[in-house]
Amino acid sequence: MKAVTFNPTTDIYSIKDLPFPKLGNNDVMVKVKACGLNPFDAKISLWKSLVPNMTDTWVPGLDVSGEVVEIGKKVTRWKPGDRVLYHGYMLRPHGGFAEYAVQNEEAILHNPVLPHDIAAATPCSGWTAFRGIKDKLNLRSTDTLLIIGGSGGVGSFATQIARYIGVKKIIVTCSEHNFSFVKEMGATHFIDYTKEDIVKRVMEITDGVGATKAIDTVGPDYDIVAANSLSFNGQLLELVNFARPTKYHDAFMKSLTFHQFSLGGGYGYGIRGLLSILETGRNFTDLVERNFIDVPLKKVISIEEVPHQLSEMVKGKTVGKIVMELKGK
Repeated sequence: MKAVTFNPTTDIYSIKDLPFPKLGNNDVMVKVKACGLNPFDAKISLWKSLVPNMTDTWVPGLDVSGEVVEIGKKVTRWKPGDRVLYHGYMLRPHGGFAEYAVQNEEAILHNPVLPHDIAAATPCSGWTAFRGIKDKLNLRSTDTLLIIGGSGGVGSFATQIARYIGVKKIIVTCSEHNFSFVKEMGATHFIDYTKEDIVKRVMEITDGVGATKAIDTVGPDYDIVAANSLSFNGQLLELVNFARPTKYHDAFMKSLTFHQFSLGGGYGYGIRGLLSILETGRNFTDLVERNFIDVPLKKVISIEEVPHQLSEMVKGKTVGKIVMELKGK
């Protein structure tokens, strides 16, 4: 089968012909219709050490929409022909940038409604934004929200979720040429991070109070900017690295609260962790199906274009979502 592979020695992505993946007793084989591209896929070089003996046949691709074609001996939940959607486990091979992928039967959702390209654009970014806002920040309509990186995948979904909740002030950072995009997503105020002092502008917008809650989707050191933009009793959700309270101005006296999480981290913590992923996926998919959330799908590419696009994604300039689609497959 045709697949995109990552070489851990050279950190290069390429196209290869690989054997069909083997099924475990509790696995299903999915004929991939579409797979979303995410920064996590583009930055394997930063976490490859977590996978012992990774080889140059490693297939990335976490967000898969497709059709079940084969099931393991002990599978009871699925049958060939079922349309499915899932967020894969980063430490397992046989990802979605291939004609066929493998996933444990317990970690899959039915997808009877959404087109495959739309569905594949949602898990990593959309589910992360939803769980962060609902479960971690417990965002309310009375909050003022700051989103660092408003034009990216997580940021654009977080903006829409905040609008759905009824938040009146949604402040996002992005470059000026993305102002119209983030406004369309629901942002009420925009800060050009290339030209403006973010903390100063947030304080101006909030009459010196600061944002009650903030999300950092960009990283390094933007967590400091986000934390320093918070009000008394403010909360920061850090999605890129560890929260670092000792780096933030007056964090203790301002009674700041910090959250962090990794969507796929649930795979390592039994049924409770797995259910956290699936429940989030169901809730977010429901919002998309009912047209409360728009999927900002900016580009649909072929499998041959994936290696180059992943290399470009590392630069951190991606707007909206990019999805690989296997047409006619």
